[in-house]
Amino acid sequence: MGRFSSASARNFGYGKQLNYAVHHALKSSFSGGHFGTVSAHSERFKPFSKFAKKEGITDARMITNNILSDYGMHLKRLVTEGKMSIRYAQNLLSTVNVAMKVIRGDQKIKISPSAVGRRDNIRKLAPLSLNSKKIENFNPDKRARSVLEAARELGLREKEAVFLDYQKALLEAKATGKIQITEGTKGGRGHSSIKRFVPVSYEGLEVLKRNSVLQGDRNNLIRSGESWKEVNQKLHNSSARKAFKEADLKGYHDGRAGYACQRYKELTGYEAPAVAGKRLAGKVTDRDARLTIANELGHNRIDVCISYVGSSK
Repeated sequence: MGRFSSASARNFGYGKQLNYAVHHALKSSFSGGHFGTVSAHSERFKPFSKFAKKEGITDARMITNNILSDYGMHLKRLVTEGKMSIRYAQNLLSTVNVAMKVIRGDQKIKISPSAVGRRDNIRKLAPLSLNSKKIENFNPDKRARSVLEAARELGLREKEAVFLDYQKALLEAKATGKIQITEGTKGGRGHSSIKRFVPVSYEGLEVLKRNSVLQGDRNNLIRSGESWKEVNQKLHNSSARKAFKEADLKGYHDGRAGYACQRYKELTGYEAPAVAGKRLAGKVTDRDARLTIANELGHNRIDVCISYVGSSK
């Protein structure tokens, strides 16, 4: 889908309403199944659109760097007042940058996400999913529960948990004590030359067994006639959000952090820094554990582990 008319038209030819125009510019730019990206940016653009409207701006052609600077200061005030996290504020600014790039066709109008402050990705608190009773209390539906359990006991991302062939994985785990992750991986890394294997504990084996039954005659957890987009929406619908809140859990990613902290303790003999409040393992032992965990989680960089197990300092 391209522009509807010339770039000199309202909203550069993408439509009369700013939100609508940005949404269609995103769809045009991120074609080929990137529905999640389009949906996320479209939602995160709405706060800026509302801010711009209050400033008398309803056309993307009127947006300037000064307007973005004002928006950045507005968000920074919300962060300072404790009404918004730095992470979310930075995400909002990143989305505005993406929106301006796709609707204008250039990068002349942009703002640094750090305008609202620099965020700290270091995990300082133990993952809520370390408490197994919390997961037992998570009951939106069987598939959402199975995805959370796969995140907690196998370290899988949501998409990986949905696309895993549990029946095949169960046989592999029984034979080798580990499973290879190839489907649903970030950036298609599962099919790269670097193989990713995840060790399977007793609890992990039980998850594989339960999900094998749930899978039925399919080769993953996607039901007949469903798309990944539909599954993803169901995993994050109001029922799932309510279930997370009632179980005192933050989300599926918290399950991955729980897996990482548990593996850290298994590999080093010490609680993860996020749990203990500081690093207790020696530097070499700590680094070796982080390297192992990073590989099991499907990350190429060891430094990403700070958001799962805490600081290495």
